[in-house]
Amino acid sequence: MLKLKINKVSLFMMNFDEKISKENFSELDDLLNDIDLTAKKIISSTNEYNKKTENIVNENEKQKITLEIFPPKINKYCKNCDFLNHCKLKEKIINNSSLQNMTGKN
Repeated sequence: MLKLKINKVSLFMMNFDEKISKENFSELDDLLNDIDLTAKKIISSTNEYNKKTENIVNENEKQKITLEIFPPKINKYCKNCDFLNHCKLKEKIINNSSLQNMTGKN
């Protein structure tokens, strides 16, 4: 639309604390394939969660299944996570001075 030349594409993989950038567009197909594979994994995990929890009313049981399918992993974004108050790693995250919040303060 703006007719700007794209010279770099980046994907932020927050779960792995990694930024993947491609400047050589011969590699763009590989990047897009990786994105598709990641999306398929997310969809598969979400479907598995929905199947396992569809008849469960107990929130503690749902939480147990959530942690089984989507286990938390500490990375530099943790102190800014919307789910920090519910994370089983909350205490470790809060006490980890190497992690920064959005204000740059520990």
